Amino acid sequence: MKKEYLFKSGKYYIGDPCYVISSDSARMIYAKADATQQLFSYMGHKFFCAYTKYGDGSYYDNNRKEYAVDSCKLGIIPIAIIEFEKRNIDNMVNCDLGHIYDFKDDFVVSIDGNGRFMFNDIVIETDDESE
Repeated sequence: MKKEYLFKSGKYYIGDPCYVISSDSARMIYAKADATQQLFSYMGHKFFCAYTKYGDGSYYDNNRKEYAVDSCKLGIIPIAIIEFEKRNIDNMVNCDLGHIYDFKDDFVVSIDGNGRFMFNDIVIETDDESE
């Protein structure tokens, strides 16, 4: 079953949330969430994250950009809520921990039942068999 969410235009980080949200903040954000929740609110902004099909590893988008995953989750987070004390944004991108995108128009974020994440026209397959 495919779930879709509408996001406003703007600058976003796509990658594992653990690289941009501190452990303390993550505990607070996820404390009341169940395992199926994918949409969250933090500091007045919404963000999306969901479990990958096979957990941790390196995944690639349809443009062959790499995304490292160490918390079994992949997501999209507005730059406005990234906490820079954990890792410098340039270092994250240079190390393929995630990527920054500037969406000029509102866009749809979705995930299907096979571990395919779609962030507008960016597609990341997390099902090893689809590689």
